[in-house]
Amino acid sequence: MNQKQFHLIRLVKKIGLFAEFELEEVGKLFRICTFQTFEGGQEIYKVGTQSQEMMILLSGGLTVLNDLGEILALIPPGSPVGEMGVFTGEPRSATIVASTASTGIVISRGDMQRLMNTNPEMHLKVLKTLVPVICQRLVAANKLNNQHLETIMKMQDQLLRATGKTSRDLEEARVG
Repeated sequence: MNQKQFHLIRLVKKIGLFAEFELEEVGKLFRICTFQTFEGGQEIYKVGTQSQEMMILLSGGLTVLNDLGEILALIPPGSPVGEMGVFTGEPRSATIVASTASTGIVISRGDMQRLMNTNPEMHLKVLKTLVPVICQRLVAANKLNNQHLETIMKMQDQLLRATGKTSRDLEEARVG
C-alpha cells in the first residue's frame, strides 16, 4: 500500500459512517468509488433532486445552501455529503456548491446498496453509525423549529399589542 492509499484509508475511517470498517472493507468501498473534481462555484447537488450518490470531500471546500440560496454550512475536507439521501431515498435537502476547486470520492446509491446487500457485516456497521447521525440531525432540527416557534409567538404577541388583533383576525378580515 502506498502513502496516498494509506492517507485515503485513514480519511475514510475518520468518517462516521465508515469508522468501524476494517481495512478489507475500506478496500471494497474504494472499488465502488469514483474520483471527481469540481471547479469553484460549480453546483454539485441541487435541493429537491433525487439523491443518486454521496460524496466524501477530499480537498477543497463546499458550501451548503437552502432553497433560498442562504448559506447553511461550510463543508471541510474529510466530510461526507449526501449520505442521508443515499440511505433513505429522500430528495436532496440542500444545494451543495464547490466554494473552491474541490475533489471528492463519489459513491452511487446503487453501488452502495449492492455493497451493503452482499456484505451484511458492513451493512450493520453503517446502520450502527447512521442512527446516531440521524438522531443528532433530528435534535438540531427540533431546536431550530423551537427557535422559529418562539420567534413566531413573539411576533404574534407584538402584533396583538400593536393592533389589538391576532394574525388569525387579520387573515379572516382579509379573506372575508
